[in-house]
Amino acid sequence: MKQVRQSLSFLWVSILILGFYSCAGTPKDIVPSAEYAPYVTAYTGGVISQTSSVRIELTQEQSMVDLNNELKENPFSFSPSLKGKAYWVNNNTIEFVPEEGQLKPGKLYEASFQLGDFVKVDSKLKEFNFSFRVQERNFTLYTEPINITASQPDVANIKGEIHFSDAVAKEQVEQMFTVTADNGQKYPVKITATDNPAKYQFAINSISKAKQDFTLEIKVQGKAVNIEREQVEKITIPAKDAFQFLSARRIEQPENGIEVVFSEPLSESQDLKGLIEIPEITNYIFQIKDNKVNIYFEAGQLNKATLNINEGIKNLKDKRLGTSHSISFSEMNLKPQVEMPVEGAILPDSKNLIIPFRAVNLYAVDLSVIRIYENNILGFMQSNSLASASELRRFGRLIYKKTLWLSKDASKDVHKWEDYSIDLAGLIQQEPGAIYRIVLSFKQEYSAYPCGGGEQEKAISFADDGPSLTKVSSGITDEEEEAWDIPNSYYYYTGNEPINWNDYNWQERDNPCHPSYYMQSSEQPLAMCWLLIWE
Repeated sequence: MKQVRQSLSFLWVSILILGFYSCAGTPKDIVPSAEYAPYVTAYTGGVISQTSSVRIELTQEQSMVDLNNELKENPFSFSPSLKGKAYWVNNNTIEFVPEEGQLKPGKLYEASFQLGDFVKVDSKLKEFNFSFRVQERNFTLYTEPINITASQPDVANIKGEIHFSDAVAKEQVEQMFTVTADNGQKYPVKITATDNPAKYQFAINSISKAKQDFTLEIKVQGKAVNIEREQVEKITIPAKDAFQFLSARRIEQPENGIEVVFSEPLSESQDLKGLIEIPEITNYIFQIKDNKVNIYFEAGQLNKATLNINEGIKNLKDKRLGTSHSISFSEMNLKPQVEMPVEGAILPDSKNLIIPFRAVNLYAVDLSVIRIYENNILGFMQSNSLASASELRRFGRLIYKKTLWLSKDASKDVHKWEDYSIDLAGLIQQEPGAIYRIVLSFKQEYSAYPCGGGEQEKAISFADDGPSLTKVSSGITDEEEEAWDIPNSYYYYTGNEPINWNDYNWQERDNPCHPSYYMQSSEQPLAMCWLLIWE
């Protein structure tokens, strides 16, 4: 019995030791301390691409650096380890370039940078520790309605896009597609690159109609790009000389409206008034293009809708549809968004500092005003244009922050696009040569988007009942001042809101009911503009 107990004790000790080393070796998210603010401006953090480099931006420029050669001593170390080389990008930025394939999708990496080798710091600050994770690989296929042109009414064409969570080579994308008809016939797919290496267009052209309808199966397999999933879309190719209604959907581009799709090109000489109707609205216009009719009307004019299609609609050969259709659309819930209808910069006069914006499905937005100080403008403009805003923390300072409660205005419907404005006259002193970055952002708790079905409208308690905007003394807390000093990751400006990247799911990036919608890098829910003060 004693021997059994000793064996059990040894087993438990072994398990505890293994558990300790296992936990100790697991990478974890690291948020750098504000103590590093005088030395480090920015670093690579958040979710990055598999092709990204890792950068550290120092606050102090080095007097002399070699921009052409690899650093003899690599100041970076990683867990899990990475092979690569380190280089100077400029006098205050060092970049580690991993070897191809070193960064693994979905992995979290701890990084350590030997800060003490470049600036004089306290002994406890000699190592700057941070973390980042590599984007998991995934894809989504978007297929447009079938297209049949007036010049080739017996041939169908299919177009669409495939979006990836990270950059993928065109040759790999071409290996993913298989298109097969009911009879086993295969069709080639043309892949076209876009200016985004994670987004490609595809086209399946010259699909000849048959005597009867048949199904085309588009199968996209992720194996070619190391993604363990596949997506299948099935599309009906209508029979030759069969004129029928195929589908209808709501659209927002090129304008707000409804797109109706038929199996053959329509006669452009016919008057569609009375042939296609939406009883709920009175003013709309029609546009016929090949086998599609776009019905345009003002956004926000329509919630629930009924689309009536009369049997008298004619195709290009004046053949009547022969059957009437009635399609009911449920209420369309727009995703939470905020926009500034201003591109570039605003040049206000001495009395007018009103900035317009519009929003939908938001109870509130956060206003942030960042000032680029006069002595920093030259340096800022060397790495920016009025269309960009990188290195804000290096050259600017958060001077105002305020939550604007849109739902306080009873005349506005937060579930529709509504126009608002910000009067900054009481906030910004018009000093010659000043540049301000105006940022509107929002977070998930501000969303008015219905989630969960039949959800009760959120009870919003307003933060204050005073003026819509206040001076910096009451607009920025000590915590926010301190947060601005903490070194920030390169790719994300979040209105000073912390992001928990453990919650991020690329497949949920377009879902307003998931945190991922509110934490994307390139499509971050922000609206920005510049305010230039000159005399």
